[in-house]
Parts: sequence; C-alpha cells; structure tokens
Amino acid sequence: MVVVLGMLVFASTTMADKKFAHSKSLDMTFTAIGEPWCQPEVEMQVAARDAVKFETSAYDDIIRKLGHVLVRECPEATAISIQGEVNGEAVWVGSASRVEAWQANRKVAETTDSAA
Repeated sequence: MVVVLGMLVFASTTMADKKFAHSKSLDMTFTAIGEPWCQPEVEMQVAARDAVKFETSAYDDIIRKLGHVLVRECPEATAISIQGEVNGEAVWVGSASRVEAWQANRKVAETTDSAA
C-alpha cells in the first residue's frame, strides 16, 4: 500500500510542477510551474532565502546550466520566465532565453505597496 501511494504522488508531480535544481551555495530551489510545465516559455519559480543572491555571478551561472538541462527535458523550450521569491514574496522577476545563450535578464520585482 505504501508503494502505491508513493507512485501516485510521483505520478502527480510529473504532470504538474517539476523541481529542476537546488543550489546549496545559493540556497535556491528552481521549479518549473504549470500543467503542463513544458512549453516554449517555461515559467520558473525560484525560492530563495536571500534576495541578494539573485544579483550574483553564481546565479547567472546556474541559469545558464539550468537552460541546458531544461532543453534536454523540454526540447521546445526557448525561453524561461523567472519569478524569484523569498518567504513566498516576489522579490525578483526576469527572464532568460535560448537565443541569448540562457543569459538571465534582471528586473527588480515591483511591490504592491507603491503609490500610483
């Protein structure tokens, strides 16, 4: 019975969100979200402990590596839409594309607290 439950959980996660990587040095987890997650533009949620890590060269390096892994798993992927979060709050948004050799393009997440 335990094996069956484990298989059901595994089957449900393969059809929806897919965890791609966890970086110990950055303390970030990279998860493709959506059902199906594999699309020409993959939505990637990055959970981090420290927003400053999004501005490091190590982050740029992992995005390049992640892009190459992504293409093996999802050949039609040509772009990644990235939302970085710390404690469930958006702190960074950006993108990366195959055309740009999976280079991360940064944009600081807009906060909902700003007055219009």
